[in-house]
Amino acid sequence: QRRQQVTCNVAGRDSASFLKELKRRVVAEAKLPPGVYPTYGGSAEAQRGTRRELLVHSALAGVGILLLLAVVKKRRQRRRTNSKLRMNWFTCANCTQAAHGDLPSSLKNSPSSKHA
Repeated sequence: QRRQQVTCNVAGRDSASFLKELKRRVVAEAKLPPGVYPTYGGSAEAQRGTRRELLVHSALAGVGILLLLAVVKKRRQRRRTNSKLRMNWFTCANCTQAAHGDLPSSLKNSPSSKHA
């Protein structure tokens, strides 16, 4: 394979817009023989690749953060449910004891031990 390299120094504009215009004009104006194709490189191509990598890694990090938040939320909900069950058990302990006849008679007749 034979290669030819053309280099240029872009001044007065950003390299990404220059590369975009260069590609458009090469396709529109350059008549290349069969088997010959242009390749582009330099800081604009490197910047484009880096930007793509950054977006992919940022998306993966965001998904990871969301998964961790979901796990933490689920654990908190489970803890709240367990603490509510414990609270219900303690508040209903008098009812359970009254049902089994374990409470003293003074507590059996109190208004707080009567539940619907």
